[in-house]
Amino acid sequence: MGLDMAYHDPTGIVVVGDTMFVAGTRSAKEWVLDVGLPFGGVKLQPRYRAAASMLAPHITHVVGHSMGGTVAQQLTREHPNITGVSYGAPPTFFPPSKRFVRKRDLFDPVSVLDLGATTHNVWTPHSYNY
Repeated sequence: MGLDMAYHDPTGIVVVGDTMFVAGTRSAKEWVLDVGLPFGGVKLQPRYRAAASMLAPHITHVVGHSMGGTVAQQLTREHPNITGVSYGAPPTFFPPSKRFVRKRDLFDPVSVLDLGATTHNVWTPHSYNY
């Protein structure tokens, strides 16, 4: 439900209670910037900058889908009080935080190389509904 709300919000970010939900790529500009995500380019994403500026002390959990999952990973890396989950996020070449859980579908083309992610729901590639 939270990620659905984030995809419908103009910012792509919604906070519900102590959890921030971050939507994935939604524009051509973001697609171009997505190329750098595996190499630490997440900080170039406007969604990352918006999420980082929206962080408040009461937010202790971040959930993201696709590029939003990479944003969530970066936020947990930078803030030791935050835990997180990603669904179908592209793999990154920096070590994941121990406070972060990565999930993917078996045939998801975006997260296919994220071999450290838990694999779920074979029939809905690139979904967050599991």
